Amino acid sequence: MSAITNAEQNLLAESVLYNIFDRVNSTHFNNEVPLSRVKWSDRIGTGKNYHRFADFTVFQDKQFQPVIRLSKHLLAKENIQKVSEVIFHEMTHIWLWNTKKPWGHTPEFYEKIKTFNVDLLELNNG
Repeated sequence: MSAITNAEQNLLAESVLYNIFDRVNSTHFNNEVPLSRVKWSDRIGTGKNYHRFADFTVFQDKQFQPVIRLSKHLLAKENIQKVSEVIFHEMTHIWLWNTKKPWGHTPEFYEKIKTFNVDLLELNNG
């Protein structure tokens, strides 16, 4: 078993990640993003994807929840507002996919990204 680093000690609890997801979904997406798994990843933000803060996976068979993976390496030292912004980014892709629209970095994606307002979320670490 490896020792926990100081950065990993600063990771937001999974319950806080789901709280962020729920608040973003309510305030920015009218609860149209399907419930998704939100988790920390050791792989994102390393190797050839060293610059990626997160990624997402959706499944054609909607019996499986979408998954949002957050980079432990890049986000461990970030504040809750930055983590919220990254979750919003990934949720925007899932929202577009769920509404059967092109879900890449499209003009509609960028228009939605401009609407992010962390002040609407009333976040805290607990």
